[in-house]
Amino acid sequence: MSNYDPKRLIQDFGQRTLTNLDFIEAHKNIHQADLFETTQLINSLFGLVVFPYERIFRRTPPMATLVDLIDQGWPELNITMGKQHCVAIGDLIKNMRHGVSHAKIKFLADERNEIVGIVLWNCRPETDIKIWEARMSIQDLKKIIRKFNEMLQEIPEEIADEFVAMA
Repeated sequence: MSNYDPKRLIQDFGQRTLTNLDFIEAHKNIHQADLFETTQLINSLFGLVVFPYERIFRRTPPMATLVDLIDQGWPELNITMGKQHCVAIGDLIKNMRHGVSHAKIKFLADERNEIVGIVLWNCRPETDIKIWEARMSIQDLKKIIRKFNEMLQEIPEEIADEFVAMA
């Protein structure tokens, strides 16, 4: 396996994360294959939200509003609590990052016990009081993951260069 290009670490990691997800999606119905698509979706959030947040998004948060995102093909989010804490894409990244990183996730199943969605939330660290919550279908989560990867691929070179200089 080839090593990561230090100048494209975040972008390459994101693309490889998506390649793994695509493989699992393509092979999930093969007889005797123990591949878990929803597990890979959650793992993909680590590669496309948590890792980039720590390295890039926290320092240079994207500013598009959630309304702008819908116009760009993102799914409309079902934010069930704390809409005031999630107005722009940077807020969404932060809330999703905290929810995923701190295992603030619940899986939603249908009558056949198939996972059909998730509930993800963020809490105040000092009190563990919930301040944001969103429900996402598996289909919407797939779209969100792909949109996060598109966003990573568009990271300006000067930000990537600055990250490399810090390493």
